[in-house]
Amino acid sequence: MSMDPSNPYSSPPSVGGMQPPIRPVTGMDYMRMITYVFENPNWFMTLLLGGLCSIIPVIGPIILQGYRYEVMISLLAAGGGGYPDFDFGRFGDYLMRGLWPFLVTLACSFALVPFYILIVLAAIAGGEKAGWLIGLMQMAMLVIAPAVMLLLQPMLLRSALALDFVQAFQVEWVKDFLKRVWIELLLSILFLGVASMVLVPLGFAACCVGVILVAPILALAQANMLFQVYSLYLSRGGTPIPIKMVVQSMTQTTR
Repeated sequence: MSMDPSNPYSSPPSVGGMQPPIRPVTGMDYMRMITYVFENPNWFMTLLLGGLCSIIPVIGPIILQGYRYEVMISLLAAGGGGYPDFDFGRFGDYLMRGLWPFLVTLACSFALVPFYILIVLAAIAGGEKAGWLIGLMQMAMLVIAPAVMLLLQPMLLRSALALDFVQAFQVEWVKDFLKRVWIELLLSILFLGVASMVLVPLGFAACCVGVILVAPILALAQANMLFQVYSLYLSRGGTPIPIKMVVQSMTQTTR
């Protein structure tokens, strides 16, 4: 898949397989995760449409997540150039792309259920020992939650690009990904966490319009983060993900 060179902000084609060439990458450009968002001449309308989409009950966040991965695929094809505008005509594509990582997240979230149950039971029991137990469980969650977030990123990436729930649980590939780029991935997550703490208050300060724009800004920033980390992974000898396009996947499913 390649983008139209005359218009790098157009939506990429939705048919056929695609595996971008491996381009040499030496490091991360953290600030570009944010700054590139405003290089698109249609950035405001893209953010506005993406923000309006994100407030649609249930499917809105899934669609925005799918758009995030479509942007990442476009960045891979363009070597980090322009990203496609948010296109309401591609709702189905975004929904299909975002569905698989949503399901993976839902399945993995059950791993944390026992910790929440223990906290609730301790709170119900009451007493001094219960207070200590709740404190220990909360401290454990401070360690476990970031570890789970780090582990989830390659799983979500693989399921979204391959359009396959099972692909997320390719343990050897996930281990290889984290072994090669876990430091850069962790630093990127922390950077975007700090960025969100800045953007969210600014969004509230700018009233409703500002709040609506924050979610798509962060989605595009995450797309650039994934593009950079994945490109770095490939440059270090990692195994590419078999990227499947939405229409191709739907065609195979109906056969």
